[in-house]
Amino acid sequence: MDTILHNANVIVGDATGRRAASLGLAQGRVVALEVDSALVDPDRRVDLRGRTVVPGFHDAHCHTTWYGLSLRELPLDDPKIRDLDDVYAAVAAAAATQPEGGWIIGRGWHPLRLGGRSPRLPDLDRITTRHPVWLVASSGHASVVNSVILRLLDFTHLSARRPLQTDEQGQPTGLLEEDAHACVLEQARPYLLDDVVAAIGRAHDQYLRVGITSAQEAGVGAGLVGYGGAEMGAYQVARERGRLRVRTTLMPSAKGLHDLHQSRGETLFGLGLGVHTGFGDDRLRIGPVKFFTDGSVLAGTAGMHGGPEQPYYDHEWLRRRIIDAHRSGWQLAIHAQGDAAVDFVLDCLEESARRYPRHDPRHRIEHASIATDQAVARMARLGVIPDPQGRFVGVVGDGLLDLLDPAQLANTYRSRTFLAAGLVLPGSSDRPCTEGIPMLGIHDMVNRRTDSGRPFGLEEALTPTEALRAYSHGSAYATFAEDRLGTLAEGQHADLVVLDADPTEVAPESIREIEVLATYVAGQLVHDRDGRWAR
Repeated sequence: MDTILHNANVIVGDATGRRAASLGLAQGRVVALEVDSALVDPDRRVDLRGRTVVPGFHDAHCHTTWYGLSLRELPLDDPKIRDLDDVYAAVAAAAATQPEGGWIIGRGWHPLRLGGRSPRLPDLDRITTRHPVWLVASSGHASVVNSVILRLLDFTHLSARRPLQTDEQGQPTGLLEEDAHACVLEQARPYLLDDVVAAIGRAHDQYLRVGITSAQEAGVGAGLVGYGGAEMGAYQVARERGRLRVRTTLMPSAKGLHDLHQSRGETLFGLGLGVHTGFGDDRLRIGPVKFFTDGSVLAGTAGMHGGPEQPYYDHEWLRRRIIDAHRSGWQLAIHAQGDAAVDFVLDCLEESARRYPRHDPRHRIEHASIATDQAVARMARLGVIPDPQGRFVGVVGDGLLDLLDPAQLANTYRSRTFLAAGLVLPGSSDRPCTEGIPMLGIHDMVNRRTDSGRPFGLEEALTPTEALRAYSHGSAYATFAEDRLGTLAEGQHADLVVLDADPTEVAPESIREIEVLATYVAGQLVHDRDGRWAR
């Protein structure tokens, strides 16, 4: 054995609920529980002094590049920014120091935190027309730009279902939603490969501090969440340079896939050379293909029953391409927030399974924010994995309580219902739409209260054990990795976290206060908060 962790409270994380007082590691794997120290002579013994050990946290839906880039941009989600005047002051301060033509990018604003108001183009132009100004909303589905950027963009390809927003005089407000927002990335703001590599490294440094050892990047390459056609290659470069510190699964955007013609007239839908879900290794691999079917509930762009009849995205293109991707061997991760969007996705998946049967494709619905009882039953029948973000209860719950009716709220951000139906539930954050700290997500999955303290679907609350298992085993299962990740059973990768308290023993309302003391990946200590666990 390389290492023995002893005098510990090890939560193995498997279905049996096992615990252990010690853990033996060798060559990056867990090889023994309850090690008899007298019988082995490891390279290192670590006395954890009764601390709790859990499987490494696995974020099943986050945006690593976006988050890493945001760490160098204006933090408009900072608690000090309380109204639009604060936003404009931050932009003005940046304009005063930025050379002419330099971009001013801010991220994380939300009307809920700005008195119900949003930044506007005329106000940004009054601050500066010497710099492109791009302020991205916390959802990532919208942004506000000044006229400098607006002049750089060509919107002629956009569908008539998504016209640019204008004011009473017919002038642009500067608000860009969905595909219009994506135009900024695709046409005006290309990032260099080195920018993306550096962003990955910055993000992973932060991930390890909060105990994240595996992450699934929810969209690379193109569209709303993509950062260029070579973004997948940037992850490979990050690995070569030692900056890929967290096990990473990449979800290529459906916009980055294309028809691949084979002999005898066969056509597949995929990446170049025909690779698909599962290509790679335990450090860097290709996961599901990412589709978008709607927008955001709070932004009013989600596909809702009783909402606008015209869907926000082209449903016929989506239906055809979802079926093509299923037929071509892909796992699918399909963004759907509204109840109508969830039902549409299930219709497509049901048709795919009927026409092209496959064993255990494990298709996913990302967010599944509003799901009816009938939709949950269909998910269970089809083996679909819902991926809601528990932290959204705290972050946006107040806005949803004021927006949705009681029937819709009963179906929103479900967790207990999914488990009761026999579904596997992952843990995820949608970082940087939330802080991305797993203990905060687990806290909200257990307590089901908004950040202001209002109850939000208390009947959907999980136990701490269930929430921990979602953030480890559930996320590993969602990417076909449960045979090697997600628990601390013998044979699994030695990815683990040392906590300063046991989440299953503290008062539920104090789970959010639990801190990560140390993080191990493949048996190697990669984060040591106090410098004490390396000894």
